[in-house]
Amino acid sequence: MNLINNIRIKNRILILVSIPVVVALFFAVLRFQQANQTLTNIEKLDAVQEYLSKVSPLISAIYQERLMSKFYIGPGEKSDIGLEFKSQFEQSQRATEKPLRNYQNFIADKNKFKGFPKLLEDIKDIEETILLYKKAQKIAQRKMRFEIDSGTGEKTAVLAVMNSIVSKLISSSQQVVLLSASNKQLSLLTNSYQSLSNAQNYLMLLIGNVYEVTAVKLSLTTYANISRQVGQEMVHLDNFANFAPESILQFYQKELGKHPSFKEAQDIYEKIRRVQPDTIGEKFDGNKNDWLATGDQLVNAYNKVVDNVIQEIESTKSDILARSKNAVTQTISVIVALIAVLVIVSYKIIVSINTPLKQMINDFAALAESKDMTLRTQINGNNELTSVAAAFNSLIESFEQTLLSVRQKMLQMDEITHKVSGSMGDSIQLIDSQKTATDSISVAINQMTATIYEVAKMSAATSEIVKRANELSVTGEKDAHCSKKTMDALFAELASTSDLINDLNQEASQISNIVQVIKGISEQTNLLALNAAIEAARAGEMGRGFAVVADEVRELSKRTHDSTDLIQGQIEMLTKGASNALSKMELLQANGSEAVTIVQRSSEAFVTIKQELEQITDMANQIAVASEEQTNVADEINQRVHEIKDESDRISQQGRETQKDTEDLKKHETALKLDIEKFHF
Repeated sequence: MNLINNIRIKNRILILVSIPVVVALFFAVLRFQQANQTLTNIEKLDAVQEYLSKVSPLISAIYQERLMSKFYIGPGEKSDIGLEFKSQFEQSQRATEKPLRNYQNFIADKNKFKGFPKLLEDIKDIEETILLYKKAQKIAQRKMRFEIDSGTGEKTAVLAVMNSIVSKLISSSQQVVLLSASNKQLSLLTNSYQSLSNAQNYLMLLIGNVYEVTAVKLSLTTYANISRQVGQEMVHLDNFANFAPESILQFYQKELGKHPSFKEAQDIYEKIRRVQPDTIGEKFDGNKNDWLATGDQLVNAYNKVVDNVIQEIESTKSDILARSKNAVTQTISVIVALIAVLVIVSYKIIVSINTPLKQMINDFAALAESKDMTLRTQINGNNELTSVAAAFNSLIESFEQTLLSVRQKMLQMDEITHKVSGSMGDSIQLIDSQKTATDSISVAINQMTATIYEVAKMSAATSEIVKRANELSVTGEKDAHCSKKTMDALFAELASTSDLINDLNQEASQISNIVQVIKGISEQTNLLALNAAIEAARAGEMGRGFAVVADEVRELSKRTHDSTDLIQGQIEMLTKGASNALSKMELLQANGSEAVTIVQRSSEAFVTIKQELEQITDMANQIAVASEEQTNVADEINQRVHEIKDESDRISQQGRETQKDTEDLKKHETALKLDIEKFHF
């Protein structure tokens, strides 16, 4: 396909037109070769047919000579039988000389038979037999049936030699029949000749045998030969009738088939075949002279029919040869005329295709050079090339409309590109602002997370202190119970009571200190919760959950502060009671019941302190949990803020790349505009 695409259109047309020319020329040459081959074959057969015209008279002459030789020789040289045929015998030998000479002269040039090796082989064999035939003629002239060569001891029988040469001549004519098979007419004619020649051969044998039975006697061998030869003659005549054309059959019926002598001969054959067996060995009842006359008439009739067949063969051969020559001439004329017509038609076709193609190529070149989209090609006619031209004009018109549309769309796109470029600049500024705000939020979240960690840390410390205070309150409660148990012994052990009261004052002071620490922690927690609320407010929507936690922490801090105030009041009452107990130690005995009451109150106060401390512990645990949750929320917020920051960075980068692509697009638009301006429309 690539090879075809590289061939010019003109050359393709030449190739396309040359194909039918070559094909037509091929078939024309093929027909010419066939006609020429037929002519060559006929010309070759001409020599073969001429051979038939030479061999046929020779066969007829030898037939007659063989018959006369048989009559003349008779029993042999010592017998007077046959002497009456001497003149006829000599005449038959003289009659054979001319056709034999003509035959030998004809076959002398062997080159004409080079194409027919089997016939040439038969001719060479016949030439050798002719030498024996001439020798046999000399032997027959001496009225001898055979002769033995004294030197070689070779026996030469006259009739055997004549039968041999007749057989070989007929065999050679059979080769003519085979060689003529390529042409139906000649094949039928040569086959009819062959059959007629064979029938004549058997006729000549029958003449001799019938003469023998009428002149001498009817032997069993002669009887058998006559019966066989009559059958063979009729078979060959039937074959002749099958092969011969109608005109020859009519001539045959006129000269031989309906001739009285033919009917007489058939009657004699029939009488001989019907003889009684007891008559074998006797002379047949018939006139030998009449039979010889009948035989002469039959021979003359056969010769006429054979001559007619030979003439018909010659005429048919000449006619076929003339037709073959005429066919060759006509074929050559047809080839020349066909080539001329095809060349003229091809030239017209090439011009009709090449001229519009050249015009279209010139129009295309002009369009490529001028870029004038208003250019149109003009090709007249109603064919594929005009359709191509119309399609080209339609395409150029479409290109023109498309370029107009492209230029309009390009202007619109240029305006849109400038708007997009401006919008991208504003977007980048907004993205940068968002990035700055995200950075601030990230810093605030980090600070809030640090504050939450501090709150969690203080909540843990508060929980530990509250645990210690709870342990001390439990100890105080136990001590109060011990004081109650030992009040009964207070009167006996006043000295030890004073120490116990001092211990109680010390423990109350420690509890007061612890309460002061808890109060400070509560105030610090309240302050931290306030700061956390402020930071949550700064975080906006993201810090709303954190603000709720900060409010809960502040509420817990307030409750812790209130509880420490209550504990402080209880501790102050406890301290005051202990001071009064110490100052009124002297009145302890007198006021023992009052001291018991005070101790009971102290025990109840320790129970209350224990309960309050447990509440403080629960609150501290809640603060720790809330702080942990707040830490998780803060970490998640911080992670999301960082993700927002990363997304903002990517959006900013994409915005800058988009802005760069927009600038490149503006450059391409400018270049495209310059390219479109090159076209005229």
